[in-house]
Amino acid sequence: MGHPPDSAVEQIPAELRRALLLDLPDALYSIDAKGRISWVSPNAAAIWGWSRDELTGMEAASIYAHPEERGQVLERIVAGRGQAVRVEQEMRRKDGKTFWAAIYACALFAEDGSLRGLNGIIRDVSEHWRTRKTLEDSEDRFRRLSDVATEAICIHFEGKIIDMNKAFETLFAYGREELLTMWAWDVIDPRDIPLAKSMVAQQYEAPYEVRGIRKDGAVFPMEIYSKHSRMGEKSVRVTSIRDLTQSKKAADSVRLLSQAVEQSPVAVAVLGADGIVEYVNSAHARMTGHASADTVGRTLAELYPGQAREALDDLWQKLAAGTEWRGEISVRRQGGAIHWQQIHASKVATPGDDSTHYLIQIEDITIRKEQERKLKHQALFDGLTDLPNRVQALDRLSAEIDAARLRESKVALLFVDLDEFKAINDSLGHEYGDELLVLASERLRKAAGSGGVVARFGGDEFLVNCAVPSAPTSSTWPTSPWWRSRPESWPESRFCCVGPIRNWAMCLPTASSLRPRLAASSSPSAAW
Repeated sequence: MGHPPDSAVEQIPAELRRALLLDLPDALYSIDAKGRISWVSPNAAAIWGWSRDELTGMEAASIYAHPEERGQVLERIVAGRGQAVRVEQEMRRKDGKTFWAAIYACALFAEDGSLRGLNGIIRDVSEHWRTRKTLEDSEDRFRRLSDVATEAICIHFEGKIIDMNKAFETLFAYGREELLTMWAWDVIDPRDIPLAKSMVAQQYEAPYEVRGIRKDGAVFPMEIYSKHSRMGEKSVRVTSIRDLTQSKKAADSVRLLSQAVEQSPVAVAVLGADGIVEYVNSAHARMTGHASADTVGRTLAELYPGQAREALDDLWQKLAAGTEWRGEISVRRQGGAIHWQQIHASKVATPGDDSTHYLIQIEDITIRKEQERKLKHQALFDGLTDLPNRVQALDRLSAEIDAARLRESKVALLFVDLDEFKAINDSLGHEYGDELLVLASERLRKAAGSGGVVARFGGDEFLVNCAVPSAPTSSTWPTSPWWRSRPESWPESRFCCVGPIRNWAMCLPTASSLRPRLAASSSPSAAW
């Protein structure tokens, strides 16, 4: 670049020369080949604090805050081969304070190519430098903070990505250099780009959801939170992006679990640490008879009054000790019917949550209880006559003998079977035979009275455990012709007479061999 001719320099107006030398803040200077200041403009005193005369002849390095750096600055100016070179350097004033200066200098060379000096301008840029340094520090702090943030952050200008943090690179699997060539829309699923552009156009600053797309083409749900900002003179958008993949999976799991609990046939209740019901599923209302609206906000004690109170006290003691509780409770429904419930109570552990909740699972076991009762009854009672069967008869007899031994008394035992019973079955059929057995059982029960026990031993055989007479003889036993009765439903023409074979025995307390003899015999009469 050529210099203006000397005539052009000479034609500079006097007012401009005065402004350059005295009024403007920029100081002009010349430095000789030895590195000494050979000339400065008068306004230099305002920059360094030294007068013009003091500055003239000073080593140029002495006005540097770090004199050793002057060599590096000189190398850069010389490398410019006479062209203007700009350097920012920290300088020192007369009072010792430092400031930042922008140095504009041109190197002067002799005909043999040796350096013969420098001409230049120095401008105090301390305020500008401090502002820039503050901005750089701020940007550095922002980058450090954004790089440790778990959410992806990027800055884009009119859709063009101009900066991003490490999490943004990781989320979309692109390198920084790749992202700086891309548009913000390049990481959004094409189906959602119109929505994203619309939000930017509206300067929308609330979170919204779109689908993101990674470098490998994988699509995932994400939440965008974007705000308007300024970067110098540019109006930019600072955007925070959160990957919703895990939260969506968690929400789906919670939704599925909630539906499963709501549709479960088992009643479920969630209680707070104070024992107040906070949630019940629909099965709870069907099972307990209490509407959900009437249950939430109440305590278990209010829902299970009366006989269940003792079980509830044990339940809370176990839960307070950190263990589970299982048990069965009988409750009376609002209609008065008795229902059985099997209850399992446990503490709900929520990671990261110090609050305490309890889970109560209730299963209606009324049908099972009824079936168990029926099975137990069938195991101990005859299905036709509802009398104790052979098993229970022997158990009761053993108990009576043991009790009599302790009382030093006796036990009376009567065996009864029906004569001509086979003729009834053969002539009238088993239906009439069964009716006869029922009638006989009723008459025997009535004859034995409250002090005796009647059992069906098998077939047409009965066993009667009676109270012991004071002087047992055959005439002591009931002699009313109860066996001669017939059911009123039987036709007169088909009436048959049946009578009992009566055998009685006085069982002494030492008769411990009676049970095995009875159990092994096919007939009570043969056992005796």
